[in-house]
Amino acid sequence: MTRLKFVVQTGDCSQACSCSDIWCRIIDWSGLKSPELKIRGSAEGAFQPGSSFAVILDVPGTYGPISEIEVRKDDVPEAYHWLLEKIKTSNLDTEDECTFNFSEGASAGEWFSPDNGLVHRRRVPVAEVFWCARDLSVYPDQNHHFLAIAFRSRNAASRLYPMHLTEESMSDIRYFLTLGGYAEGAGKMMCSRFNQEDDADTFRTYLNSGKYFGSWYDMDYEKHVIEPLEGKNEMELAGDIIRAGMNFMMHEDRPRADCSRRNCATFVNTLLASLGYPENYRVRKGAFWVDDCCEETLMDTSFFLLP
Repeated sequence: MTRLKFVVQTGDCSQACSCSDIWCRIIDWSGLKSPELKIRGSAEGAFQPGSSFAVILDVPGTYGPISEIEVRKDDVPEAYHWLLEKIKTSNLDTEDECTFNFSEGASAGEWFSPDNGLVHRRRVPVAEVFWCARDLSVYPDQNHHFLAIAFRSRNAASRLYPMHLTEESMSDIRYFLTLGGYAEGAGKMMCSRFNQEDDADTFRTYLNSGKYFGSWYDMDYEKHVIEPLEGKNEMELAGDIIRAGMNFMMHEDRPRADCSRRNCATFVNTLLASLGYPENYRVRKGAFWVDDCCEETLMDTSFFLLP
């Protein structure tokens, strides 16, 4: 049993006094789907438009971080239309939270259909993976490539990598890690490094641009989202990348760095190849503003597997 708190915020209605119960299902990152849950505005009555209400429910099952929600409401007379603005879910056992917005962009919300065969869906990734490129501190016309993973919650980050980093802004706390390929110089054996300081500082400018804008030398920082392969989700992709980085360091005969044939970009490209990403996808995601080298070259993918 999981104790969940739902905060539902509704918008305007086409006519007054149109009330309804709201029904929803939650889906966690692993695909576990709840039974349909009935959320009422109060013990006596249903939700009214233009209101916000919190409800706590005990839901059968044990849920990880919530990544998706399906919402519908009871039928109302055809003349009535009203808006759903947002639903916030909180797992009171793990403190994981997620807000599903139905008022993106200029819209004031999403209309509930009067013939509610219609189910409204929203999805918020639990983790996001990026192929990143930042300026080399001593050569700003050249890029260093690395991977970054942003987690939606502390619970999700700790589940995969307890040594994750945090970045606190005025509104929230972000959880993340970085992973890159390094060597102490040309001809030296390569290594994988989690949370290297310059990589981490660069990614902080994305997570909290208001705080760091103008204070970090890398003003053309770029990032490309890496989507999960078919049949995988974002948490599984993040876990696969972390394991691949750890596996790399278990090999005693790791490749040696070569600026023209084997570098940090090769590290990222080969890691993704070891996970099954096709060449055309990697070429597209590895293309950045600066004309780099080695982002399309490969080392042996077995270095990212257990020895």
